[in-house]
Amino acid sequence: MTSGQSPFDDRPDPALGAALRSIYAVSDDEAFLARFRLALAAEADRASSVEVLGRWAWPGVAAAAVLALGLGLLIGRVSSADPTPTLADAVAPSGVPSQLLSTAQPASRDLLLAVVIE
Repeated sequence: MTSGQSPFDDRPDPALGAALRSIYAVSDDEAFLARFRLALAAEADRASSVEVLGRWAWPGVAAAAVLALGLGLLIGRVSSADPTPTLADAVAPSGVPSQLLSTAQPASRDLLLAVVIE
């Protein structure tokens, strides 16, 4: 861009036009436009990024499904091999009577006192 022009100017830039003409190496305007239009058409024929992503969509979904299935199997195997202890398993070896853990009712004071004294 020449120094006297604004980046928002709608007039043609002579320096840019000269650079483009030298790249396409033609002397008349009609030949330049023809080559430029051919270059634009060739660029438009290339696959867009949406088409490229579209080609990868189904393999990506399949890979995610296989990964989810594998992780599910791994988590299922690990959780079945090492069961989490319940409250009854954790406290029962210390001598807590089974009456404390087997009922839904809160324990009476007498029963709790008996456990503490033992």
